[in-house]
Amino acid sequence: MLFLSPAFGAELVVFGDSWAEGAADELEEVLHDRGHRDIDVDPRGVGGTTAEYWAGTAPTALPDAVAANPDARWVWLSIGGNDLFAHYLAGNGANNAADFDANLRRMLDALFAEHPDVKVVSFGYDFVNFEQSQECILTAWTYFGTSITTAQVNQSFLDEIGGTLAGIAEDYPNFTYTDTAWGALQEAGGVAGAPNVYLPSPSGYMSDCIHPTSAGYTIVHEAWVDAYWGLDAPTVAIAGPTDACVGDTLTLTAATAGAVRVAWTVDGIAAGTGDTLVVATESPGERAVSARAHAGAWDAEDGATVTVWAAPAPTIDGPDAQVSGVVATFQVALADGETATWSAPGGTVIDEAGGALVVRWDAPGDYVVSVEVSSPGGCAAATQVDVAVTQAEGEDTGEPAADDTGDGAAQDGGGCGCGAVGPTSMLAGLALAGLALARRQRRLVSGSP
Repeated sequence: MLFLSPAFGAELVVFGDSWAEGAADELEEVLHDRGHRDIDVDPRGVGGTTAEYWAGTAPTALPDAVAANPDARWVWLSIGGNDLFAHYLAGNGANNAADFDANLRRMLDALFAEHPDVKVVSFGYDFVNFEQSQECILTAWTYFGTSITTAQVNQSFLDEIGGTLAGIAEDYPNFTYTDTAWGALQEAGGVAGAPNVYLPSPSGYMSDCIHPTSAGYTIVHEAWVDAYWGLDAPTVAIAGPTDACVGDTLTLTAATAGAVRVAWTVDGIAAGTGDTLVVATESPGERAVSARAHAGAWDAEDGATVTVWAAPAPTIDGPDAQVSGVVATFQVALADGETATWSAPGGTVIDEAGGALVVRWDAPGDYVVSVEVSSPGGCAAATQVDVAVTQAEGEDTGEPAADDTGDGAAQDGGGCGCGAVGPTSMLAGLALAGLALARRQRRLVSGSP
């Protein structure tokens, strides 16, 4: 099946059913009259088609239509009316909205998978007129039954087509639904309270029950083109921290001007809409964040790279026992960009560089060496080790001399210990020497000074 028109350098692809097929020229004229003379239109509508058809039988047709226009920035999509008629004709009107929703999403998913930056707009339709002839009345009865009213038909279009389009627009940032076309023909015809669901579009603007005349299409386009292409281009800038630790709450804000909606992506995946985004920080790594501001046909984008840092888990490598006066080295492993801050109260720091600390204690005692490791993102963790410092061998401990027994037994010749040495004094001297040796051995074994 299908159109298929050759490749063309149009900025706007017109796609869908008979409204797209019949109103492409009028849309281009309205755009040019509004000053958008750089926007050319490629008409690719096929009368009688449904969203079900495009989604199921020809799922590549819409992506292919855009691909045939390398300069395409927009798609006007006219779809849904024939789905509604077919469902009610089959007695399945209750499921029309849900089926239309599912099929349209399939169409858009196929399109955006190939062309993620193209923008799609749909206004639905304007009201039909099943009252203007006997043939139109019979057509309405065929679709909806003989008890159908104009108000019921119009409300079905508003709810099942307009309502579905509005819901889909909430989920697809590049899809816009403008509701300003409903009742445009009534307003042009002087109908009070337009859009008035109790009345059809005026017969003077309708070429048949369902389709407007060329003048009618022009009026409809004028009603929605300004609401879409007539807005000023927005601006956007991402503000907020770009570094965080695992488990932190990191919130970015989109500062905008003129934006109707802001859509966020993280690593190319849709992450919600709104002025703020909370970035997930459950795992370390970089996230590519984008905020796109939309205002009708126009948009602007800003990006930022967020880095989530793992909290350091430092472990000190070094002695837990040391001799006074002897230098000791303590080390901690550092990842790229991490820094270490050491502390050794009571010790003399000889050198501190990166992940290493060289320190000396000049007195015995119990000491602590601690280190805090920080990542470039400001994540920090600390740890410490206890160090027992013992007296170095041969150092003055402040204890009495080894020959000071307190009873004068080792002293001779006037208390100077320098007189003649007899057997008794020799034995006393040996005993004192043994005592001193025993004390030293006890100190070395126990680790006490």
